[in-house]
This record gives sequence, structure tokens and C-alpha cells, in this order.
Amino acid sequence: MKSFPPRFSLRRKGAILLNVLIVVVITSILLAGLSTLVVSDSSMTTTESNYANSLVTAEAGINYELRKISTDDTTADQKHS
Repeated sequence: MKSFPPRFSLRRKGAILLNVLIVVVITSILLAGLSTLVVSDSSMTTTESNYANSLVTAEAGINYELRKISTDDTTADQKHS
């Protein structure tokens, strides 16, 4: 068996591999958590946007009917010709 100088022993090479593996695992866990956060935030943003659009549409309908009533209250819910 070939002998290595003390600073390049097989134990040291194994320790480097272990340290790299630990760094890769920690990075993977952080990326998984970050991706979960991004997906959750995107979903929440979409839901809030849909809610805001619904409110705007409802308010526009109310304003439309109020304008029709204030113009002539006898034709409030009648079709326009």
C-alpha cells in the first residue's frame, strides 16, 4: 500500500467529502424552503388579486345602477333600447 504524507491522509479526504455533503444538504433544505415560500406567496397574491377584481366589479355594478336610478327612477332595471 502506498503511504501518503500526513496532511493528505485518507481520513482527511473523507472529512472533506463529508463537509461537502453537509453543505449540499443544507443548501438543498434552504432552497426547498424558499421555493415553498415563493409558491405560497404567489398563490396568496393571485387570491388577493381575484378578490380585489371582484370588489371592483361589484362596485362598478352598484355605481351603474345608482346612476340609472338617479337619472330616471322608473327605468332603473329596464333594458336600454
